[in-house]
Amino acid sequence: MTPPEAPASSIRSTGACWRRSATTRCHLVFETRQGELADGLRVSRQPISHALRLLHRQGLVVEPGRKGFRVTPVDPDHIRHLYEVRGALDGRARHASRVREDKRSARKLESAAREGRGITEDTPLPELIRLDIGFHQALCELSGNPVIEVIIGPQRPHMRRAMVTP
Repeated sequence: MTPPEAPASSIRSTGACWRRSATTRCHLVFETRQGELADGLRVSRQPISHALRLLHRQGLVVEPGRKGFRVTPVDPDHIRHLYEVRGALDGRARHASRVREDKRSARKLESAAREGRGITEDTPLPELIRLDIGFHQALCELSGNPVIEVIIGPQRPHMRRAMVTP
């Protein structure tokens, strides 16, 4: 797997971006050693270690011992709870958006909704995920309450993983 583009100025960003992307898409092997990742990315182990610690704090990987890291299994109860919270926050965002008159955010939400209406049975899964996330981000933005995004934003990788897990 080729690492996604990241700011060239930061090897640490590259490692973190690649790890989050791979973890979210469930492309990592069961257990991964830091040295293997560093060699694959042609970087030192330090940025890999930093990226793994960040992912560990986010709950995307676990460290089962000396065998390296592995992707945290998708927990259906946790995902159900996340979607319940997202639903409540979406309701709050929708209510707040009715009070505000932010034409730019409203256009962004309408654009996301229009794209969503174009979904067909043939729409690829990565596109469905992009549309879902885009719509909900636009709704949060339209609410004018930045705390909604602060709460739900870090949970999106878990939701993406649930969307790609059979």
